[in-house]
Amino acid sequence: MPLDTPPAYTLQADLDATVRELEQGLWQLPLAKAVARLSDWQQYLRTTDRADLAPIADGLADLERYLAEPHLDGRVIGEALARLGTQTRDVADTAPETMRNALHRLGSILQRVGYALAGRFSR
Repeated sequence: MPLDTPPAYTLQADLDATVRELEQGLWQLPLAKAVARLSDWQQYLRTTDRADLAPIADGLADLERYLAEPHLDGRVIGEALARLGTQTRDVADTAPETMRNALHRLGSILQRVGYALAGRFSR
């Protein structure tokens, strides 16, 4: 395990904290904190040896870039969130068992919020 890869218990705690924050409402999360979370998750995903996580890391980088724009585009941000939600749910079943439920919840939240921002109905 690389030195900068967090131990499993820290990773689980970070995942649970992220899910809790999003369950309280995306609008309640300060932009600076959201961007910091995106950066942390992106860094973690890039340190794993799982190639199936690279598209999620790329999606997080895109979302971080969209949130740095001077004029936020809800549709573009929503599409990125929905795509991240789908990708997260897709990899959840291959994650460690202790993380699967939280990843499914995270994916569902991202999809629901993303579809709402993009003006689409959830599937």
